[in-house]
Amino acid sequence: MEWLRKQGRRPVNESHLNKGWDIACGDDKFEVKGRKSKGTAIRLSQNEWAAAERFRKRYTVLVFTAVTKNKLHQAMPKQIADPASNPESWQPRVVYEYILVE
Repeated sequence: MEWLRKQGRRPVNESHLNKGWDIACGDDKFEVKGRKSKGTAIRLSQNEWAAAERFRKRYTVLVFTAVTKNKLHQAMPKQIADPASNPESWQPRVVYEYILVE
């Protein structure tokens, strides 16, 4: 949110609404991911991927890489605009859940 404000945007936190993005700035949607090193994978949920496909150029993934929370405030995000336009950069992964039947 702080980084978007510095860019002159007016971000609204919508992460608690489970819409497929964390922050809205008008019609633009931002999914925020954090990691400690560049070697850490960035994962999008099925819901996030569906939002990326729906909003296309208005959907951006912001990836903040920082080894500590203190460094996080200084980090510049990698911006992945319209991630669904480049599906070969993303590897789909199937996750199974096992539910107890009583």
